[in-house]
Amino acid sequence: MVRVRRKPPGCLVSCALGHLRQGFLFPKNTKTKQQTHTLEFSDSLCLAYGQQVKALFELSSPAEMVENLWEIYSGFVNFEKQTGYNPRQANLFLTFRELMLFCSRIEAMK
Repeated sequence: MVRVRRKPPGCLVSCALGHLRQGFLFPKNTKTKQQTHTLEFSDSLCLAYGQQVKALFELSSPAEMVENLWEIYSGFVNFEKQTGYNPRQANLFLTFRELMLFCSRIEAMK
C-alpha cells in the first residue's frame, strides 16, 4: 500500500490525485491500462526503494550509520581546511544533513 502525503485542504491538485488513487473520481473498472500501469510502476518502484533501504540498514544500524556519516563529514571538513575553498561545500553539507535526517527517521520507525 502506498501512503499519500496529505497537502493542505485548499490544494485541489493533491485532493484530485488522492481521490484518483482511491478510485473516487473514476470507478475501478474504468481505469485505463496506462493509469493501471503507472500505479503499478509507482508501487513497484516504492517496493524496490524499500528493499534497497532494508539492505543498506542490514549492514549497520541507523545509529551506526549516523556515526559513520559524522566521521566521513569530519574528514571532509579537515581536508577542506587544507585544500581551500570548495564552491560545492554548501551542497555537500545539505546532502550530509539530509542523510543524517533520513537515518534519524529510520531509527524512529524501529
